[in-house]
Amino acid sequence: MRQIKRIGFLFYSCLLLAAGFYGHIKYQEWFYPGQQANAELSSGNADADNALEASAASGRITCDTLLVVHNYDLQTREETETAGKVAEKYIGMNREEFLKCIADESEAPTLLERRAGLSDVEVISFSENRIVLKKYYQKPQKTEKFYLALAENKVIVYEEDQSTVYMRTSIDGRELPQELRNEILRGKELPGKADLENFLESYAS
Repeated sequence: MRQIKRIGFLFYSCLLLAAGFYGHIKYQEWFYPGQQANAELSSGNADADNALEASAASGRITCDTLLVVHNYDLQTREETETAGKVAEKYIGMNREEFLKCIADESEAPTLLERRAGLSDVEVISFSENRIVLKKYYQKPQKTEKFYLALAENKVIVYEEDQSTVYMRTSIDGRELPQELRNEILRGKELPGKADLENFLESYAS
């Protein structure tokens, strides 16, 4: 009989302890509404941020990483897209290393890229499976120069290389003003097609 009383007392004590703990939780929820939810939300956001940081830090370029490049012409506003495997020099890089490498290449582009008019490179997205770049191009304006010379007293127009004949004129050098004639004898430069047209209109018969 005593044994039964002891077991009953122990059970009753545990029940009181559980009720007190439950009551304390309910009291906190009533007195500090939203505290528990905010704590859980904060903990969840922190876990998500940590997971994203870990994922970004661990992602590295492999030989299977796809590289997508959007080539944008700043003059025509046309955009083309190419896709293929990444260059071997990028393999093994993480995001930060790749960003630094692209920034260095943008500041000192290759001769081929410089001739194409590369002005900037932007990393749109980076992952172990797929990288997206956007390259901006602006081809330098071509300057067209001409040079005047005399051959058998006739004015000849040469292209910028001063060896290729652009056109032969019927302008007689002996009929030109002496100062202009002297300039042509030294190889007078005309900086553009408009200047050439003005000269021809002024002195061609």
